[in-house]
Amino acid sequence: MQWLEWYRVVAFRDFPRYVLVANAAEDAFFILDAGDSPIYTIHDAGGEASEAMVALDRHATGSEALPALGCIPVEHVQFDETGREALKLTSPPIV
Repeated sequence: MQWLEWYRVVAFRDFPRYVLVANAAEDAFFILDAGDSPIYTIHDAGGEASEAMVALDRHATGSEALPALGCIPVEHVQFDETGREALKLTSPPIV
């Protein structure tokens, strides 16, 4: 997986606590969950947008815990100039 690229922000809950992003091909979706910590945990949200939105809502409400793929410090996540359209990981996640 090529982590050091831009991801489109698809949706968020309690921004920037839970952020749903898609890769450039829009065939892989991930949830970044900062909780109350300075670290985002990265979760696989599937390969389809509709499934990913359901996963985001379930994860954000605590009704479904998704397995973690890794984590990354919040300061290693660069948001675009709007802060809510795209983000880039500036270092690979810690697995």
